[in-house]
Amino acid sequence: MYTETATQRSTKRLTNYQLPWVMLIILLIAKIMATSLTLGPGGSGGVFAPSLFMGAMTGGLMGHIVVTVFGLPTHSAGGYALVGMGGLVAGITHAPITAMLMIFEITNNYTIILPLMTVCIISTLISSRFSNESIYTLKLIRKGIDIFRTRSLDVLKEHTVKKTDSCGPGNGRSGYSCC
Repeated sequence: MYTETATQRSTKRLTNYQLPWVMLIILLIAKIMATSLTLGPGGSGGVFAPSLFMGAMTGGLMGHIVVTVFGLPTHSAGGYALVGMGGLVAGITHAPITAMLMIFEITNNYTIILPLMTVCIISTLISSRFSNESIYTLKLIRKGIDIFRTRSLDVLKEHTVKKTDSCGPGNGRSGYSCC
């Protein structure tokens, strides 16, 4: 049996434009504090689901502002929440394509693609400007594990045609396959 969590209920109400802007601010601050107080001291928990929730609340708040200031129809505020989700996930993971595909998969709506792409790319660029590490690689760096230390980021420079062309019959090194 499937049971909705409080986060899922709040997000659903947000996308249907049923939460007032004051509630969005309260939920956003509460989630930031709860996540910080849980993960900060080393407690167990993830960052992915909270980032989706915080992105939805931030985007929903932006939607409320745009609807109030520019007088857009109320049904458009939910799209801001979805774009906010994608933007925050793209920023913390440094994976904009993953965020875009995930949000598009949720909505299956082509009208959200352009704003989603724009926000995800801008979010990733801003986040990368402040930190070279994503939230996941930062945890590894703090534990002394550098996943980029032994590998070149430009894989094509390591493998040249000259190196692979020498693999003819009988030219392969023992234990290695040339093809």
